[in-house]
Amino acid sequence: MTTFAKATPKVVATGLDRPYGLVIDSKANVAYVCTQDSLTKVSLKDGTKTPVVGSGMGDIHTIALYDQTTAFTPDDTPNTGALYKVDLSKGTKVSIGPTMQEPLGVALNSAKDTIYVLTWRSNTLYALKTNGDLIHQYSLPAGKYHSVTVGDDGYAYVVRDYTTITRVKLTDGTYSDLATGFNKLFDFALDNAGSLYAPDADTGVLWHVDLKTGDKEQVAAGLGRTHGMASDGSQNAYVTNEDEGELLFVEHALKPPVKSPVITEPTNGAEVTPRQVIKGTVDDADKVVMLSGSGSELGDANLVGHDWTFTPSTDWPLGKASVQAVAHKGNDESVPAVVNFLVVDHNLKVDQALRGHWQKKAPEPPRIYSFRLTLHAKDTDVHLWTISFDAPERVIPDPDWAKTFWGKIEQKGGTIFLHNPDPKHVVLAGKELLVDIELLCPCEDSSYEKLQHLIAHQDQ
Repeated sequence: MTTFAKATPKVVATGLDRPYGLVIDSKANVAYVCTQDSLTKVSLKDGTKTPVVGSGMGDIHTIALYDQTTAFTPDDTPNTGALYKVDLSKGTKVSIGPTMQEPLGVALNSAKDTIYVLTWRSNTLYALKTNGDLIHQYSLPAGKYHSVTVGDDGYAYVVRDYTTITRVKLTDGTYSDLATGFNKLFDFALDNAGSLYAPDADTGVLWHVDLKTGDKEQVAAGLGRTHGMASDGSQNAYVTNEDEGELLFVEHALKPPVKSPVITEPTNGAEVTPRQVIKGTVDDADKVVMLSGSGSELGDANLVGHDWTFTPSTDWPLGKASVQAVAHKGNDESVPAVVNFLVVDHNLKVDQALRGHWQKKAPEPPRIYSFRLTLHAKDTDVHLWTISFDAPERVIPDPDWAKTFWGKIEQKGGTIFLHNPDPKHVVLAGKELLVDIELLCPCEDSSYEKLQHLIAHQDQ
């Protein structure tokens, strides 16, 4: 299960009337928030709210800041199709650009003096000059669109159907889906390090999206029903909570997560010796910490460059084992990488063969599954030994067979143990010892035809 940080949002302002999108002016330490039929300025220092345009803004959801005195925001009121150029110092607006059907998203490429306007349902992205003149019109796949942002990589990124982030190549208009599987996206923000951050309004989770691969990871939770999101140009985020009428500050939210290590040895499900060394690689980390499957710390791996190794201080216990590797970078850590393996005795081995299966007592469904287990000792004789294997639900040693078995039988949880409590049945080095067993299974099923996690080990 993926783990992630719990965000602790700080309330900057309350009492906002249906807050949607926002933009941050870091120099002035203020936010401009799209509110009901209005645009509101909020002091990031003390939360003071001041109407910029008190009414007549219509249904505005997003806003882009051109400079400290000018912003652009589209009104998606049906049959309006307006893009407003707002004078923030005077509190006035003018409509610019062509008539657009329900324009909803807006982004600005200040370096090229280009405004990008995204329509809600007409599948169109407009590129305009800052005076409103049309530069280009991009056709998008059918859907309902919300927000747009533009990166330095030559792509525009748009929210489609509230579940998908689609990227549009601005040179030729080609498009492809970058990341999918969100519950309810309205807005997002880019950083300057090749990442995008998107808050899910349904879950309150903040997602990190890699712009190269589209891989997404959860980096924070607890944001509530977020609608708008903006960055202060650092690693801090501001979000609007539509239901509560709040502007929230989330410190250090826009920080790429530490990537998980990759475990290269052993492979998942492998049979290993008790001295198995765990090996792997990591992209960027100060250290790699090893944990047991239950989460107890085992120690630090030896990290050289991108490669790491971990040698256990004591032998791995025989049987099923699970190990986790966690990368640490500063005060942050990655999601654990996990490997599961089976630790087996280096001297004593066991093989299995299905002898057959039959109905125990007609017409009742329980069946007997019979196996021949073959023990091999490689180097030295084994006088006392134990065989163990998984027992699926409702599978037990057949009681009639158990009465005749010369060894000791135990069943603990989901594992059956067969012990040789005295040295009468010795496994001689280089020789074989046959052990026939019978299991009572609830029905006929191919899953019962092989014993899972079968191992043998010498007790002395």
